Amino acid sequence: GFGLAYVTIAGLLSLILLVVTRRASTSPGFALRLGLVYEVVLGYVLAIGSTAQEVTRHGHVPYLTWATGLVVAFPLIVPSPPRTTLVAAVLTGTSAWASVALCSGLGMVHATFGTYAEVSVSPIIGTAIAYFGSKVVYDLSRDYAAAMRAGSYTLKSRVGVGGMGEVWPAEHQLLARPAAVKLIRRDAFEEGSGAAEQAVERFRREAHVTALLRTPHTVQLYDYGVTDDGSFYYVMELLDGLDLDTLVKEHGPVP
Repeated sequence: GFGLAYVTIAGLLSLILLVVTRRASTSPGFALRLGLVYEVVLGYVLAIGSTAQEVTRHGHVPYLTWATGLVVAFPLIVPSPPRTTLVAAVLTGTSAWASVALCSGLGMVHATFGTYAEVSVSPIIGTAIAYFGSKVVYDLSRDYAAAMRAGSYTLKSRVGVGGMGEVWPAEHQLLARPAAVKLIRRDAFEEGSGAAEQAVERFRREAHVTALLRTPHTVQLYDYGVTDDGSFYYVMELLDGLDLDTLVKEHGPVP
């Protein structure tokens, strides 16, 4: 029936989107545009399928379809600029009219101006919720991305914590070069104690001295600076292997 048909098509569309976006060569911008096209196409499939099913079973069009739920949920799952979200939501919302027009053209239901007005209510409400929800989610995602950045490097997941510093694997935004970022946060010290300034100065000297070393037995330093929130950081080459604590525990004291 109609139900099995539109569920099958929706599943195939979702599978295609998953396969394409998981490819390493797919850029984030292209993935976002493809996702928004997917929202519109899937919205039409859901709206037409559920409308045809409702008309066949009960003889009238539904005032709410899964397309409206998709409009509301999509920007919460895939953060995008509010204007882009609005355009995609409006296009998806027109599926309510298209579904009624299609069923009316096939002689399945007699549609009047009132019918089109009634099915417009839920898409309008869904579009409004999607737009304002997108503003919140998109701003939060940008704030999070800024917080997880040190200079030109994007932080991944913390791998170590010391007395004053933290170590994060990171990747350069343009070079895609893996690195290790060591940073110290000012909020780890009491205001006015002077400890933060002393620690930052010590980190600065450590970074400067490390950058002067030229030997295969020391880690290479790429860059250093201060983040937007005042945390001092420096960027080193990322080495695979054991940390010293694990080495001693597993193999005993070193000579």
